[in-house]
Amino acid sequence: MGELLELAVYNPAILDDASFLNGFAARQDLAERLLQRLGETTADGLATHHLILGQRGLGKTSLLRRLALGVRDDPRLAAVLLPLLFREEQYNVHNLHVLWLNCLDALGDWFERTGQPEPAAALDRDVARLAQGPTDDPEGTAALETFQRWTRELGRRPLLLLDNLDIILNGLAKQQWSLRRALQRPGGIVVVGASAGWLEATEEKSAAFYDFFQVTVLEPLGADELIRCLGRLAALRGEPGRAVQALLTTDPGRIRALHDLTGGNPRTLTLLYLLLETDTGGDVLTDLERLLDQVSVLYKARVEDLALQSRVVLDAVALAWDPVIAAEVAAASGLATGTVSAQLTRLERDGIVQRVSVSRSNRDAYQLAERFFNIWYLMRHGPRRQRARLRWLSAFLRGFYLRGQVDEAKIAYTTAQALDPDNLITASNLLAIALLRDDIAPVDDAAFNAIVGRHPDSGANLLRALRALVRGDLPAAADAFAAVLSQPDGDVLTLYQGFVLLFLREAARRGHGDALLSDLRDRGIADTHWPLVAAYEAYLHGEARLADVNPEVRTAARRIYDWLDAPRRSEPPAPRR
Repeated sequence: MGELLELAVYNPAILDDASFLNGFAARQDLAERLLQRLGETTADGLATHHLILGQRGLGKTSLLRRLALGVRDDPRLAAVLLPLLFREEQYNVHNLHVLWLNCLDALGDWFERTGQPEPAAALDRDVARLAQGPTDDPEGTAALETFQRWTRELGRRPLLLLDNLDIILNGLAKQQWSLRRALQRPGGIVVVGASAGWLEATEEKSAAFYDFFQVTVLEPLGADELIRCLGRLAALRGEPGRAVQALLTTDPGRIRALHDLTGGNPRTLTLLYLLLETDTGGDVLTDLERLLDQVSVLYKARVEDLALQSRVVLDAVALAWDPVIAAEVAAASGLATGTVSAQLTRLERDGIVQRVSVSRSNRDAYQLAERFFNIWYLMRHGPRRQRARLRWLSAFLRGFYLRGQVDEAKIAYTTAQALDPDNLITASNLLAIALLRDDIAPVDDAAFNAIVGRHPDSGANLLRALRALVRGDLPAAADAFAAVLSQPDGDVLTLYQGFVLLFLREAARRGHGDALLSDLRDRGIADTHWPLVAAYEAYLHGEARLADVNPEVRTAARRIYDWLDAPRRSEPPAPRR
């Protein structure tokens, strides 16, 4: 049915080069930038070494292979560099002798891939001789000299594409300075390494590799980039991909909601594409469940590989969902704060959690680094309330993104056309202005009801809420506004965005913001419409409050906050005295 049936989710090495390149949908621009930097390497100059940092699943392994193929296919680069790929985890590296033997093995693999069996056999004999030689050469002098001899004969500088560089450097804890000296030789080895976490060997000024690598941090894919990548894969699939292409146009809300819930992970991109091609008619929660089922074995093993105390701390961080400080983890887990801090440091070093800032504390907070891992943990191990919040968030995001990324004015125009060709929205806007302005004649009940009666329930209740607010009847205003939000989805923010924002701003202007916020929480609306409530809290108490909620909520909350805050940002600055 096409090349994309050969897409690999976890191990791109199983694909042939052509299939791999066809399926390499994300990180194209980054790959080109890195290849351009590698092109600055001269045959006999000092090397610039690169480090790619990124959470699991963000595409580090695929990016390394893409660089290898890019060097191979560019005659200018291939004249200088010899790209060597390695297995993902070099667990056997405990001294430099083993590392240089691994480099010789990688060179032998290159000979084999390029159809050169005779030098491959000769190199294998050298490796066998070195492996059986004396064991009193932990610096690997003989193995390094043999490796350098082979690459000199080829007239090219070895480009070591090293995945999980942290494992290698940890295994060389006592020989890192020797490795650095080897990598600083003019005309010698060039390294592009990848790691899921920051490397201890690069962090301290006294460390061997401090300020040694040019660092590239992989960020999750944005929603627009995710949609472009899905579209590219669908186009390459031909006929089977047509349904996916149509879905990207007709139901962007489903894709954008899944983006927020999966964290923009390129590994999940492949899973998502295959899922959408199988079933274009699903809903967000069903999609999410099916994606989670496919990663369950991987994530379960990740948890079980941890030591007991690390698992306890992971459990507390994952179930909190929002970022938490060590004291909060200690309270939830029953462990001492010092023990929790030590375990958080270990989990951060392993790339499982990450530090973030929150507004409520000057201490660092922590969250799971791979957001889809957190969603999986909530669905498999979370209490009923957290699983319900996830279901409600899924429904909210689907409705919220239903019309795609459009501005307030376009929504109002579209809604007006849909509801009434005689422009009901214009009449409603004039009514809202009349309600809010003291210098306009009061709106009588008949005129009010004439317009309200032409709206669906959500629009009618919004106007009732605004009138009650203007009259100072906060309970009635809260009742009407809660009725607007009776369904756990974000549709009202696409149909009546302007009126929702107007009501919330006016409540804040009249000093009722906190009371309204408290009422929304008491009614459970903070669960069913979490991004809206989080955005309103930030509007009332400062943008920094957005950092206190998890990224799955924050993305939509950020957008709502920007809508709410737009009039304040457009106000001219106060004159200086």
